[in-house]
Amino acid sequence: MRNRLSKLKFPKLDYLFVAMALSLFVISAIFRMGIPTEPRDKMIFDENYFVVQTESYMVNRYFYDPHGIFGRIPLLVGHILANPGYEEKLEPDKLADKSENGYQSPLNLDGIRFFPKLIGSLIPVLMFVLCYQLINHKRNKERAIANYLIPYLGGLAIAFENALILDSRIALLSQPMFAMMLLTLIAGIRYMRARTRSGTIWAFIFLVLCVGLTLGTKMVAYSVIPFALLMVIWKEYHSLENMRPVRRLAAGIITSLLIVYLGFLMYLGSFIWHFDQLHTYGPSAASALESYQKDLKEGTNETPFLAKYWDWQQRSLRYQQYVPELDYTKPDEIGSLWINWPINARPIQYWTEFTSGANATYAGLVTLGNPVVWALGLIGVLLLTGFGVARLLIGKNGFGWTHALVLALYFANWLPFAPIRRVMYIYHYYPALIFSVIAFTLFCYTFVVPRLAQVLPVLVSKIKTRAKIVLHNPLEVSTVIIFVSLLIAIVIGFYIYAPFTYKLPLNKDQFEARLIFYKEWNLKWPGK
Repeated sequence: MRNRLSKLKFPKLDYLFVAMALSLFVISAIFRMGIPTEPRDKMIFDENYFVVQTESYMVNRYFYDPHGIFGRIPLLVGHILANPGYEEKLEPDKLADKSENGYQSPLNLDGIRFFPKLIGSLIPVLMFVLCYQLINHKRNKERAIANYLIPYLGGLAIAFENALILDSRIALLSQPMFAMMLLTLIAGIRYMRARTRSGTIWAFIFLVLCVGLTLGTKMVAYSVIPFALLMVIWKEYHSLENMRPVRRLAAGIITSLLIVYLGFLMYLGSFIWHFDQLHTYGPSAASALESYQKDLKEGTNETPFLAKYWDWQQRSLRYQQYVPELDYTKPDEIGSLWINWPINARPIQYWTEFTSGANATYAGLVTLGNPVVWALGLIGVLLLTGFGVARLLIGKNGFGWTHALVLALYFANWLPFAPIRRVMYIYHYYPALIFSVIAFTLFCYTFVVPRLAQVLPVLVSKIKTRAKIVLHNPLEVSTVIIFVSLLIAIVIGFYIYAPFTYKLPLNKDQFEARLIFYKEWNLKWPGK
């Protein structure tokens, strides 16, 4: 056994990469897990659903919600750990699918908000890892600094993104969803680039786990799974060179189907646990199978699992029919059109406090994103799309498969919302926002850094100073210039809109000065 262990070869640890990833986590955690400014004794926005549903788990009371199971488990763990003796505080008869009749949770909400903050702090790290993999640094050793700093810039952009920070500070399912989307893509790339049999096996296991967990979060996350499976097919097709093309393609498809099958078994397993927890009758069970209603009322378990699962899925399909359509004529409409999301149209006010009088102030939690990050993401998508079209019409220009992949992920997480008639909200754009930042990161690395490196010597040659000395490596200097200048802009954007993220007081002039798009953002000073 000892001899076998001594023969194992572990990959060399990239200490710079690890240090940068840890620094991203620390920076992100400071702004997400710092001193809470949100109301600690009041549920906020969709917490009126997820807190109540989590508490239904705690008292084994039936509830219905169309989203997956895995994303709720961190909420449940945090809520239980922060509230010992919760059985004596909760009143099961008041729990349903959402908060009704003015119900407010009597429990401490810090625990249920902890894991979304923790997972949210890891999102910039996963962003950094994914960008680092997409850049494929091993083939670009001449850009040593850019291989690290440009992906790091993408992680920092998400770390200082106001809307995502606010989203992570309350008990929602979106942070587990973002994490699983990024992890699934990372796992797909790891599988595609595995060179050894053992590496392929571990990458296969990792990808199965990611697919299963992604299926069990939210349906929006499903968009990344086909792209991860395409990487599997590509790997199998190119690694089996001694076989005919048709068989290589078949091997890739079979492997990808096996991954989906095993992931789906994980997904089904989450429902086994779910139905095992909910064994007392609740109001929303009135729409469930009659046999299942009888089980809940009488404490029996005679309804087959697959029947309960199929009934749950059928209700999920019908659920969307009861969601109202977008109506801008309503004065309290918080929904928005998909076409306006890239400019953060119609942000949602999660919480507001207004002090009237001569020194009136407004303090609120508003999903206003960092405009610098949103603008960079949109610029990255537009310019990268332009280079992609030019590649098709003119010829090679540096546009590669990684750029096509990120653009496809962006549009796959944005355009499908276009034909949906039910009301949609700005937070449905957040996955596309993350991929737009990745698009800008790749655009900077591929097109901006090398072109700036070509221009710098010309500019410096006209300056009769010692500045020429710094251009012994124009690629490194151009990378540092881009990194520092964009980071400053991102931090300034974060600072300006931080009052909407942390419920900091603003007077009327300060409030209105921050509204770039008055009409589309639909935010008005509360006073007369």
